[in-house]
This record gives sequence, structure tokens and C-alpha cells, in this order.
Amino acid sequence: YDGEKGVTVVPCYYNRRYVEWAPREKGGGYFGSYHPDNPITKTTQKNERGEDVLPNGNLLTNTAQFFVILLDEDGPQRCLITMSSTQLRKARKWVTQMNSLTSIGKNGSYVLPMMSHKYSLATVAESNDKGSWFGWDINKVGMLDLSQDRNLFDIAVEFAKSVKAGEVEVKETSAPQTQDEEDSPFM
Repeated sequence: YDGEKGVTVVPCYYNRRYVEWAPREKGGGYFGSYHPDNPITKTTQKNERGEDVLPNGNLLTNTAQFFVILLDEDGPQRCLITMSSTQLRKARKWVTQMNSLTSIGKNGSYVLPMMSHKYSLATVAESNDKGSWFGWDINKVGMLDLSQDRNLFDIAVEFAKSVKAGEVEVKETSAPQTQDEEDSPFM
């Protein structure tokens, strides 16, 4: 996908995980994902780069996971978008934005479900004193129109239920990118 053009998604479910990775210099690779309450998260020590390192030498990365419906010309697709490191602030901002969307019903004000809106996700160049990279640029597109988008909303609700029930398995295949790599999340 073109990072400048971006993609449109409907968020369905959010959670936070600690993802275990083998360091790149040891071949890289995904080793597992842990709930924030898992005791393994308390066994790390910081290395010289500020990364959390497990006793076995693997890295443990605090990761925001957004299960989304990607909208493209092939139709809606179930996807996972992860954010870690410098992108965690953007993940928190996105969650806050979704949780601030309200409506008025017969019993008063209520928070709309996250799958009630579409969002545009693109990439932007970012940098700090440690290097440069591409990060997420997240913008609300608008609310789903249930008279036209009812099927999409139902797909999003079912996806959220499947994730919450543990029926969706995340399969990671490569190590996370470091900040100094100039790869776009869409490349």
C-alpha cells in the first residue's frame, strides 16, 4: 500500500500485549505474545538501547494491537495493526479519540462502539536524535452510515467478538523494525 495515500480501516478491537522477539543479530523471529499481567513482563532488564531484555536474551516489546477491517478494492479484509516504541503515544491518542465519540440515546449519553467510524491510516516521516523512521498518521474519516454500511458494521462486530473469544490467532513472521530503519509500515 502507498504510505502517503494510506488505507481506510474500521477498528474492531484493541488490546495491549508484550511481544517476545529474538534479537536481529541472533536471527530475529517471533517467540510469543503475553498479556500485560503475565509474570514474564516483570523479568526484564534494560539494555544499552533502552530495550526490555528477558533472561533468555530475547526482547520484550510493549505493543498496542488494533484488529481492523481494511477497506480496499478486494472488499473488507480482517487485519492487525501493531504499534510499539515511538508509536505507542499515537495508539493511546487513537484509543482516546475512539472513546470520546458519544451519542445520545433514550437513556442519555453513551460511548459509540469503535467500529462505528472509519479512519484513514497513512505514514509520515519522523525523526529524533537516534534516527529517522516512518510513523502512523491517523485521521477520522467519518461515521458509518448504517443504512448503507450495515453489512460492514456487522462484519466488524463479529470480528471483535472472535478476537475477544480468543478465536483469532496472531501469527508474527519477522522481528520488529528499529527506529533507524526507513521502512514504511506499508512497504
